[in-house]
Amino acid sequence: MKVTMKWRRALPGAVMLLMVGAPCVTAQTSNDAGMPWEAARTAMLKKFDGLPHAAQHVDPFKIVDNIFYVGLETVASYLIPTSDGLILVDATYADTADLVIDNVRKLGQDPAKIKYILVTHGHADHFGGAGRIKELTGARVGMALAEWDSVARLQGRSPADPSNGIRLARDLVIKDADMLMVGDTQLWFYVIGGHTPGSMVTEIHAVAGGRQFRTVLGPTFELSSGTTAASIRSVERLKELGPWDALLPSHPYLAPTPVPVTARQAFGLEPLPPNPTKQLPFVGAQRVNAYLDQIRAAMQARVRE
Repeated sequence: MKVTMKWRRALPGAVMLLMVGAPCVTAQTSNDAGMPWEAARTAMLKKFDGLPHAAQHVDPFKIVDNIFYVGLETVASYLIPTSDGLILVDATYADTADLVIDNVRKLGQDPAKIKYILVTHGHADHFGGAGRIKELTGARVGMALAEWDSVARLQGRSPADPSNGIRLARDLVIKDADMLMVGDTQLWFYVIGGHTPGSMVTEIHAVAGGRQFRTVLGPTFELSSGTTAASIRSVERLKELGPWDALLPSHPYLAPTPVPVTARQAFGLEPLPPNPTKQLPFVGAQRVNAYLDQIRAAMQARVRE
């Protein structure tokens, strides 16, 4: 397996990219006020409020030829098959790691071939399952330095807290503009901050119908306490890195709809109620740019409050 991590200064302009009492979900939505996804996120979290994370189980599905969804209703996990193993983007909660592994199997893939677990940021709904999946597969775990520090603090401060998962030893430290090649698949990483200091997105050439599309995986736009200015900068940088043919967020509910959005609806596998022709802004450069502009405007309005 040939894998390289190296500095990548700039993208060519024409590059194409694509598109236990079990812990429970808690509906915490105060930071969503005025955000485009407020209604969808509030409704989705209310639906699962007080239920164990396993209640969010979703059967896996294909998004495009080389990206599959293996996550939950409210937390994404993406599987990327390559000619030399599998890549997983985000691991969901500690107590749903086995659901992710089962979803990999349901796709006809061997979880033992997972070579990398890439963590978008250091919140337990994204890194919690990484230790268990690493234990089962021997995969390497990668995230930005600030997120490694955050995970170390969380797991060190509360080692008995099951939500933090199996303790992770620091492994791959991903820097802004690093590149990873696994077999025939090349990924680029951008540490854009915002939601957390080291929040990271991944660029991939997604393949559909024999064509390649410029896609960004894993952005998280939700505001954390005191992060509005940093979040605005992260959205601006993400737009500057575009245009993107598709945006696949770290949470399916990050959608401007007045109703709960299932993972399958968010990625176009099922129609949106009540209007089956309505399209979410995750596909198409114009729609993605318009959505980023909408998010930025909502965040700027928060700053002026």
